[in-house]
Amino acid sequence: MDTMLISSGGRIPVFLQFKLSDYMIRCSNSEEIQQGLFKGSFYRMHLRSRKHSKQHDLLLELEKTNQHVYYVTPLFYKPEELNEYYVKNQIINKSTGFTPHSIGMISDDDNHHISFQQPGKPFYIFSEPRELGILLSWEDLIEGITLRGERSFSETIWQDTIEDMYRILLVHQIINGQYLAFLRERISNRSSIQKLAYLAQAFFECQLFIAWE
Repeated sequence: MDTMLISSGGRIPVFLQFKLSDYMIRCSNSEEIQQGLFKGSFYRMHLRSRKHSKQHDLLLELEKTNQHVYYVTPLFYKPEELNEYYVKNQIINKSTGFTPHSIGMISDDDNHHISFQQPGKPFYIFSEPRELGILLSWEDLIEGITLRGERSFSETIWQDTIEDMYRILLVHQIINGQYLAFLRERISNRSSIQKLAYLAQAFFECQLFIAWE
């Protein structure tokens, strides 16, 4: 299980879904350019279609339980940049992120993507298109975690988070009651953090990080 250090005043779970983005170069015929939303190159981060995955629905529901949930995608595309930032442990700092809530509910089975350029500028969802807000840097996202993380998670709150995840999986019919009983037994000997990490990766397709002071 991975961890990250954030000045937060206590231990806080942060759920990150890492995605690669396409860097669009020489794309004057793209919708983004044709509609005057961008000038020059930009990024596209693709969301999984609902006909193939309930990932976005699950992450949106998880965020509604007052959790920190983010899609994270790089603000770079060159191989040499990846090598440099990996060696310096700066990949996440050179990235940006979106909350599932900022994207909103997706009710159809079409393919959708998020288009953006750099922090401080608007970002959009396609195929509508619809502006979603102003893109934030990773530092700004961390600040949001810090501001919301006034209290450290107690063991009771960790357990409540696990139960929320079970409930979401049941509501969205990812598992049934019989499998839930099997799952509880299977991971019963793990710590609360280990349980969260397992559920996040196995069912919500994201990674658990722990922010602490």
